Amino acid sequence: MDHDFAPGDQRPSIPFFRAENRRKILGVLEKIRPLADAHGATLAQLATLPGQFI
Repeated sequence: MDHDFAPGDQRPSIPFFRAENRRKILGVLEKIRPLADAHGATLAQLATLPGQFI
């Protein structure tokens, strides 16, 4: 899950983009994927329109 960013890229300094946090985030996304699948939606759609799928 490690990702090398280009020199000068600021993302490595942002906690969200650190490898350990990306692993946690992906784990959460995999847990809610069945909800998205059940509604024929993508994870992005679920995130932007949560009231429509719950």
